[in-house]
Formats: sequence, C-alpha cells, structure tokens
Amino acid sequence: MRRLALTLTVAAALFAVAAGSSARNLSFSSQGFRIVWTETEPLVIRKTAEMFGIDDLFHCPVTLEGSFSSATMGKVVGAQKAQITRETLGACNLEHSWFESLAFQPEAEWQVNYEAFTGTLPRITSLRWQLIGFAFRAIEVGTLHPHCLWRSTAARPLHVRTERETGSGGLTSVAVEGAVPVFSGEGIACREGTPSGAATIRQSGSTAQITVTLI
Repeated sequence: MRRLALTLTVAAALFAVAAGSSARNLSFSSQGFRIVWTETEPLVIRKTAEMFGIDDLFHCPVTLEGSFSSATMGKVVGAQKAQITRETLGACNLEHSWFESLAFQPEAEWQVNYEAFTGTLPRITSLRWQLIGFAFRAIEVGTLHPHCLWRSTAARPLHVRTERETGSGGLTSVAVEGAVPVFSGEGIACREGTPSGAATIRQSGSTAQITVTLI
C-alpha cells in the first residue's frame, strides 16, 4: 500500500513538471487592466545623482489603464503583448523638486512588451515587461523656465514587474525598475532618474484581481 502511494505521488509530481514545462501560453482572466499608485504610495522617480538635497523628478499618484492584446499570449520575448491607452496624473508633490509643474507627454499608446518570468514552471512568481513610450515633461523653477522631457524607448525601455501569487495565480502588485532616460532638455534637473513605489493592478472597472494561468 505504501509502495502504491509513493508511486502515485511520484507520478503526480512528474505529471506536474511535464505539464509546466510544456505550458507555452499565459491566459489572463481579463484583458483590461488598471494600475494605480496612490497619494500615500505614489510613483517616485529620483535623480541618480543628488544635487543640494533636491532629488525628486517625479512624486505623483498615477493611474494607468490599458489592455492585453489577447486573453491568451505566448511567452515570446520582445513581442508586444499590451498597451497603455490612458494615463492620469494626480496632484504631484513638488516640495523636494526643481520643478513647478509636471505632465505626461504621450505621443502614442505606450507599448508593453513581454520580457521574462521569474520562478520555475509551473510556479511563476512574477512577470516582467518592457514599457516603451512612457514620457513626462517638467517645467523647471526659475526665470527661464527650461523644459525637460523624459521618455523610455525601445533602446532604453522601462522595466516593469508584476508579482503573481502562485496559489491563486492572481497579479498582486506592479513595480517599475531600471532608469528613466532624459530625452531632451538642458535644465539643471534634466538628469536620468530611478523609479520606486509599488502599485496595485486590478481588472478595468473592478476591484477583482487578474489571474494568470498557464495553458
């Protein structure tokens, strides 16, 4: 009896490994998504090199809305799998900033490309993406009011990580990593920045989680 139970356990484990290794696609419970950084947990971008203790480039609540291109997607590195279609900027905290105003500067829909996953199939713990087109403009304090523009490009994308619960498969949070490159501008604060701050991710128009399963 013990031998039979052990055989069944081993067989189940081998089946799970085989099923995970053969899973080529990710299935999302909702194509539409909403990512939110709040006033108490804002998206913060700080200069890589601090100047006079004033290092904030961006300190704002943000809401990003978008959609996955399909409810099912293959894990193809570099392929576009989603897009950001609406960006909302809340009241920014400029207390430790060189700027007097900030605004998003979208020229087109922001592109989201698949990059990788972390964990071991079938237990994916996070999904990684490249965000291309993220852009904001700032007006510097002073008499000349120089402008600075930051934009992520295909050559220098922002890296985004979505955490996933291995039990339920639900996406729980979003973090932006890497560096935000300066696209144009000559102001004293026109410097590359490093982002921080965790956001929530939910289905569009709902508080429900988006679950991701392997198929």
